[in-house]
Amino acid sequence: MKKLLTFVCLLLPLCCMAQTVVIEGTVKEKSNKQPIDGVIVSVLDKDGDVSNYKITDKNGYFNIPITDKSDTLSLQAVLLGYESKFLRIANKSQQLEIALVSKEIELAAVTVKPSAMWMKEDTLVYRVGAFQTQQDRTISDILKKLPGIKVSENGSITYQDLPINKYYVEGLDLVGSRYGIINNNISADAVTSVEVIEHHQPVNLLKGVLLSESAAINLKLKNKIRPVGTATAGLGYGFDDLLWTLNAFAFMGGANNQSVVMYKTNNTGEDISVDLLEHSLGSGGMVFSGFNTLPQGLLSPAGFSNPPLDKKRYLFNQTHIVTLNHIKKVAENKTLRLNLDYKYDSREENIRQVSAYFLPDSLLEIVEVKKTKQKNNLLNGILTYEDNSPKHYLKNMLKSRAVWTDALSDVQTAIPVVQRFDLSDIAVNNDLKFTKKIGRRYWDISSFTGYSFLPQQLKVEADTIGFSPTQTVERSGFYTNNNTYISFQRDNSLLNIKLNVDANIDQLNSDLDHYLIADSLINDLHTDYLKVVLTPYYRYMFSKATLMLRAPLTWHWFNIDDRQYGNKEKLSFLYADFNASLSYKFSALFDLNLSYSNTHSVGDILDFYRSFVMANYRSLKNTSGILSKREGQLASFRLAYRNTLSGLFLNMDASYMTSERNLIAQQRFVGKLSILGNMEQNSHIDSWSWRGYIGQYFSALQSTITFSADYNQANSKRNQQGISYPVRSEMWALTPTLNTKVSESITFNYAANWIINKMTIRPVSMPETKSSFSQFTQKLKAYYFPNKKFQLSTQWEYLYNEITESTHSRMLFADLAASYKHKSLEYTLAWDNIFNEKRYSYKIYNGLDTYAYNYDLRPMSILATISFKY
Repeated sequence: MKKLLTFVCLLLPLCCMAQTVVIEGTVKEKSNKQPIDGVIVSVLDKDGDVSNYKITDKNGYFNIPITDKSDTLSLQAVLLGYESKFLRIANKSQQLEIALVSKEIELAAVTVKPSAMWMKEDTLVYRVGAFQTQQDRTISDILKKLPGIKVSENGSITYQDLPINKYYVEGLDLVGSRYGIINNNISADAVTSVEVIEHHQPVNLLKGVLLSESAAINLKLKNKIRPVGTATAGLGYGFDDLLWTLNAFAFMGGANNQSVVMYKTNNTGEDISVDLLEHSLGSGGMVFSGFNTLPQGLLSPAGFSNPPLDKKRYLFNQTHIVTLNHIKKVAENKTLRLNLDYKYDSREENIRQVSAYFLPDSLLEIVEVKKTKQKNNLLNGILTYEDNSPKHYLKNMLKSRAVWTDALSDVQTAIPVVQRFDLSDIAVNNDLKFTKKIGRRYWDISSFTGYSFLPQQLKVEADTIGFSPTQTVERSGFYTNNNTYISFQRDNSLLNIKLNVDANIDQLNSDLDHYLIADSLINDLHTDYLKVVLTPYYRYMFSKATLMLRAPLTWHWFNIDDRQYGNKEKLSFLYADFNASLSYKFSALFDLNLSYSNTHSVGDILDFYRSFVMANYRSLKNTSGILSKREGQLASFRLAYRNTLSGLFLNMDASYMTSERNLIAQQRFVGKLSILGNMEQNSHIDSWSWRGYIGQYFSALQSTITFSADYNQANSKRNQQGISYPVRSEMWALTPTLNTKVSESITFNYAANWIINKMTIRPVSMPETKSSFSQFTQKLKAYYFPNKKFQLSTQWEYLYNEITESTHSRMLFADLAASYKHKSLEYTLAWDNIFNEKRYSYKIYNGLDTYAYNYDLRPMSILATISFKY
């Protein structure tokens, strides 16, 4: 900590010595004095190379920060259709008016191809047509090809490895964080360009005041008047099942009014429920607004893990989703939005699981064969009003959610059992944000208030014991997060003083009826919680650097009433934290960010329940009744580069984290019954992580190549059977991808993923134990187009998994599809899992525990569909 403060203090005067020179001005046409937009105004160094540049806006305005220490500067203004202008000017802040003379251009018989991507002020524009090939159906297919952008399997989007903070269509935020509704369904043919708005600040009032590392995505449509959409219907056969799929999607609107209506259903293994996922969004510079979530329940159904292969291989589902979304501009900068969702999702899973637990004198293995059925119903509604004017900001979001989940798990083990889960989650909350500028000061108030009710039940049936253990849990409470800040800005400095007040009323009741336990069966726990945080925040902007400092002072207060054990207790804690970050912009292409933080955190009501809760038929858990307290430090480094002219994107992140906690997780076994909990003992965790990404677009080949590498290392302690074991885990992941257009009739996509996991256990006075396993997957999709109407496609997927040192699993999947287009209709016949692979095996580590899985896969199937696009 002292070393970091010394480093910042030494760095600050160096940054302050840097020149703050700004050259600004306008470019106009000499003949009529009209401003010219799109002019590239460049500053050249002594060798004639471009050191910085800006592109004029619609008013012909440009603004270029200068760090060159030369006495004079060279300035150049260039635009096709005008004579270039070259100036020598003094190296000082000044305003210029540059006049350009138009000229006629005689072109030979040449073919002019528009750029695939270009910069427009702080917006990176990807031209969809440059990346689109005949097989691309939705805009998600396009985004997966764009260098610098990643789309994960669940649909979340990152740019330069940071989550986006908005997903717009023609400048309107129609679906909020559920952007899969648009991204996975709007036709690629309907979009002319994808805009990435870098360092996007969504609040107009705070642009240039609060900085954002995150970007936003905006889709520009080809036709803003007529509706666009798709409809698909299909029938097929897989093993003994009749397969069906039915999709209908419609989007209509432009810059003032937009609507989306969608209905989907299938039992083909396509996970359409990801369309309704709420993705984590970047902060958008709103560092003064808390992230508000409501609590989760104690019980969750067993099974339904995600093996590392295409989900359509193992997902046995029957799913229906309906969503209605509408946004309307009621006035300039004012919108009203309504979002309604319903989901019914039924899933089945057949799995053989071997769980291995490291014990002092042996290895405990438990073999289970599980057949799980789960039905999930979700009803969600959001009403949002937003006033995003340049003088103030107001947003109010009212949200309600209801989830019902029923799960039945039939487990064949030493004692066959049936587990029945009945889980509900009902919540309503309101989120209000208001910001206003008063003179040079910014004043903000935010208030989140919510109520949550989670009734849950687990019943275990085992005929051999003649008794049915039953667990009921109810958690409910009111939760509110309120904050306000006032901001003072002068020249390059900004000072914010923020006050945050959180208050929770939480109730936890549980009742266990178990044949092995005579007491510690009931929890009746009530907690009141108050948190007050005072945060001074300072930011100073240099010509190319930005320094940010935060020093929150946090007071926690708990009132605990354990009515089951007649114990009442009041606790309070005061913590001082610190956060510093330095961003440096080497050029318009190259960014660096360094950050350090020291933070404290405490637990919640789940630290105080002391009676047992049955998580599943062979697992009980309770806590120590002691509040968890954690202190952590995080240092991170981030480097980002992107060049639209060469098509090269690069980013690298590295971080080191260390934390101290007053409790250690422990697990002990009574026979095969696992008892999970905490014990009071200081525990330490430190971890390193590194991530790198390179993306290159080759316009001549219409190809995008990416390569990403991840490394994670963690050192921690686990307590098992009363003994603490130091555990070190390491993970390497390498992922190359290639999207290329070989010719007008052939394209293919290739992706590979190589993962190496290592674990080392160092018992005291015992030899250390080392283990490792690796996974390797390859996926190739190839497309052949004999003509514009006919398409053949095939997918090959190769998987290699190391189960033990001497046991390996190798699998090869193949799919084949043929499509024929006639006007607006497309007919498709798909043949999946041609080799009829039936089972898949893989293994994972979890501290001292190892789990080996063997999954039932979807059998060979044939599906015929007809699609209509308008």
